[in-house]
Amino acid sequence: MYPSVTSRGVLYFDSFRSRPRKRLVYRAEPHGDGSFAAPEQLDATINADSGASNLFVDPNEQYIVFAAMRPEGAGMVDLYISWRTVAGGWTPPRNLGAQVNTSGTEFCPFVSRDGRFLFFTRISPPNVSPVTRNIYVVRFDGLRERLRAR
Repeated sequence: MYPSVTSRGVLYFDSFRSRPRKRLVYRAEPHGDGSFAAPEQLDATINADSGASNLFVDPNEQYIVFAAMRPEGAGMVDLYISWRTVAGGWTPPRNLGAQVNTSGTEFCPFVSRDGRFLFFTRISPPNVSPVTRNIYVVRFDGLRERLRAR
């Protein structure tokens, strides 16, 4: 689910393909003939027991934005960012904070081609009536750099 492709053609996606059935994020390198190598799970930094999903990968694989339910979150499901390390792993994810995350559910991130804006979906908290579902946009370039500098 939720495929994201880099400029090199590397495919990222989430799936319930593991045993026991657990939603995880995978990465598959492209072959020159249009096929892909066997998908590999991203490391536990991303695939903690939080149901990491709904991902967006920077076209240059510098960072990944994904949805997860983690103890430090603001509500149900929040959006997080992690940067690719020189060794090919990922930095500990950082919550995108109050500018993005609420006590509701934030998911389906997408960053504009120029990297300036983050688009995402939010569902209001379960105790709010009527339930709202909307698409939001926030300025992302400054937020991303502030989080990276922390």
